[in-house]
Amino acid sequence: NMSVTDLSPASPYYGRTYLVWTRFLNPFPIVCSFTTNGGASWSAYNQINSSPSGYVSLGADIKTGTGGIVCVCWAGVLTTSPQNEKFCGFARSSDGGVSWTVNENIYAMNGVKTASLQPWNIRINGYPHIDIDKTGGIRNGWMYIVTGEKNLSPAGTDPDVVFHRSTDGGNTWSSGVRV
Repeated sequence: NMSVTDLSPASPYYGRTYLVWTRFLNPFPIVCSFTTNGGASWSAYNQINSSPSGYVSLGADIKTGTGGIVCVCWAGVLTTSPQNEKFCGFARSSDGGVSWTVNENIYAMNGVKTASLQPWNIRINGYPHIDIDKTGGIRNGWMYIVTGEKNLSPAGTDPDVVFHRSTDGGNTWSSGVRV
């Protein structure tokens, strides 16, 4: 699904590349594997989360922060119609992706996985994307997630981009801002 390499020379996991994806077996979790030798071999995958009943975890995104921090976000997607994204999940590892602190639902969303832009009939999705500030400035370590959403404030009735941020390492998240 997504990959990232820890490019921070000060990180104890400098050069480690991580890969996250959905394991399509019940409970449809996000899993992670990593390589320390440029992809010649990979660790056994480990399960990050356990999708709540009636949901699958899809659209995982992964980023590294400073000091070896690894963060993953994903969408909790309904298994029944309309099969759209209902919440955003988040996990953080400080030991190189071996163990994870997980929050299955950091905020509610109404994703647009099954929506299409009209009149062009272009299919879109609302899977979350994450980034982490590594500038060393006053916002160093802040985390940002954007999703495609509609019909849930602050999004309107058409597909919108909604932005959330965490200033405390992913423990709490701001209300959404319509971009």
